[in-house]
Amino acid sequence: MEASKGERQDNGSYACKPCGEGRGEATGQAKQALGQDPSFVENDLHCICEIPQAEPGAALDACIASPEEPMSVDGWCYIDPSINGGKNLALVSTCPKGQQRMIRFVGAGKPVTGSLTYLQCRG
Repeated sequence: MEASKGERQDNGSYACKPCGEGRGEATGQAKQALGQDPSFVENDLHCICEIPQAEPGAALDACIASPEEPMSVDGWCYIDPSINGGKNLALVSTCPKGQQRMIRFVGAGKPVTGSLTYLQCRG
């Protein structure tokens, strides 16, 4: 999820920019969960868009393994060489030992400037 402040309107509500290319508006359940998050509340955030995971298959594989940003991939992926066969060790080489993993945002999936990102597990 990507959350931002929005513009306060005269009536006290907030106007949110449309979610960008490749994003969708967050569901009620996701909004409700974020509404309970202290950093969401403290930062006075009101606008929530969902950044999808890179499409399974070639796009997800490219996001996980390509050392250069894949040009035709939009979204995010989880990079952890211990579960991805070590294909992507270069991408996490600057992470501390024992913590070499990351969430990678690519293409239109990159969060907008000034927003905060949140991960939610759905079950």
